[in-house]
Amino acid sequence: MDEAPKKEPEELVEKDEVVSSAESSKPKVENEDFTKEFSNLSKDEIYHKLSEFRKELTPLRQKLNELSSEKEKWYSKKSEVGLKIRDLIRKLKEAKAKRDELTAKVKVLKEERQKTSDKLRKLVQESNKLREEKRNVEKKLNIKVSPNKLRKEIEDLEYKLETEALSPEKEKKLMKLIKEKKRQFKELESTNTIWDKVYKIEKEIKELKRENQERHLKIQVIAAESQKRHEELLAYAKEIDELRKKEEEAKEKFLAFKKDFTELNKQIKEKMKRVNALRKLVAKEHKEEAVEEKKRDDEILKRKEKEVLEKMKRGEKLTTEDLLVFQSMSDE
Repeated sequence: MDEAPKKEPEELVEKDEVVSSAESSKPKVENEDFTKEFSNLSKDEIYHKLSEFRKELTPLRQKLNELSSEKEKWYSKKSEVGLKIRDLIRKLKEAKAKRDELTAKVKVLKEERQKTSDKLRKLVQESNKLREEKRNVEKKLNIKVSPNKLRKEIEDLEYKLETEALSPEKEKKLMKLIKEKKRQFKELESTNTIWDKVYKIEKEIKELKRENQERHLKIQVIAAESQKRHEELLAYAKEIDELRKKEEEAKEKFLAFKKDFTELNKQIKEKMKRVNALRKLVAKEHKEEAVEEKKRDDEILKRKEKEVLEKMKRGEKLTTEDLLVFQSMSDE
């Protein structure tokens, strides 16, 4: 299929050169002697038979040329369709290679996305576990305020203790309150480690989600391009199937005309064998006639030579014809 189309060789029977002098080549006919078949015919019968064969050959050659044209037309059609098929097969292979390449990229991205999703599930589980742990600590310690807020309250109370003029009793109560809050803050510090872990985990979760979102968008773009190539591939395959039907049809037509051409060509060859045999008989007849004619001419010339010599002996005047005869004798 990948080979370039070659012109189908054809064996054409050339026309009889006797029929038309414009044709320079002789028919290629096998060397088979058919002269015996016509050896008993008279000269007139030979010429008549030769004329009949030539009349029969004229329409046969015309038909042969028509078959040759049809045969070549369908061979060219088959070759033309074959070229289109080869071009489409090349495009199909390119589309398939590109589609497979894109499919492989999608597969890798999906695998990476799955790994990240698995990691995300574990991190979310870990984050939920830490949050539950924090809630249990806060419940156990009866913590109803965040460490930052509690630190701000302590700072405000200490500022008040330092800057305001308080009675001994109020100052004592304030110091007691500050002490209690510091105790609570110290207890809350145990939850800070948990919060730090939660913060780090959630930061990582956020980054992994962003990566997966980017992968998802890439997968969509590449998958769309892969689908486009796949549809191209299917379209090429469909067109190739349709063209193969046309190619097969052209091939069948070509073979049918080639068969008819070959059979008719064989018939013409058979007739040409007989034409050549008749030609040989005609040529033989011409040769024999030429020999006889030369023999007659020689006899006439000898007789005239004898007559000229006798005239010369008798001293008679020679005619112009006599002189020409005498000159021919001298030339010999």
